[in-house]
Formats: sequence, structure tokens, C-alpha cells
Amino acid sequence: MLLALQLNKVRLMFRQQTCAYHIHTELASHPNVLEVSVVARPHPKWGERPMAFVILNPQYADKWIGRHHEFSKNLKEYTRTRLPGFACPEWVEVVPELPVSFMRILHASLMTWILMSML
Repeated sequence: MLLALQLNKVRLMFRQQTCAYHIHTELASHPNVLEVSVVARPHPKWGERPMAFVILNPQYADKWIGRHHEFSKNLKEYTRTRLPGFACPEWVEVVPELPVSFMRILHASLMTWILMSML
């Protein structure tokens, strides 16, 4: 019984990781995106929904100055044509840089930012 529960937990984790990988890949394929990180943000109805932190490609950054809300809408529409609805990011935050340590994005720092912004 315990083994079966553990296997189900591993399968669920694998599906979530696979989904995060696909979300990340599709967001990164947008021509205006240089880098992206996707984390789960608490959602009152669904429990969690994807949130994307995006660094704009310098070639296109000037196009979106002062228009990050429009870019967010554009990116969401772009992903809706490539991903199932549940995988499309609910929120998009344009950032100048992503927190990195040893060449890895610090998702815990992004989660802290989310929780602080929700207060």
C-alpha cells in the first residue's frame, strides 16, 4: 500500500514537472522573450496556477517599455494557441533579471516575491 502511494506521488510529480517543462518551452519560444521561469502561484479556485517571470529580449524591449500589461496579454494569447488552458500562465511578470545561483534559477526567491506581493 505504501509503495503504491509513493508511486502515485512520483507519477503526479513527474506530470507536474513535465507540464512545467512544456510551459517553459512554449514561453521561451516567443520571439520577445529572452529568459523565463515558471512557478506555481496560489489560486483561490484552482489551488495553484502557473505564473511566468519573463526577461524581455533586448531587441524587442523598447517596444514594450511602459506596456508590460500589453506584453503579458500578448504572451498569454501566444501560449493559448500552443498549450492546454490549464497550462497557460495566469500571471506574467516582466523582470529585469531572474534570481540565479550557480547557474540555476532560485524558484524559492520567486515564490517569496509572489507571497509578498499577495499581502
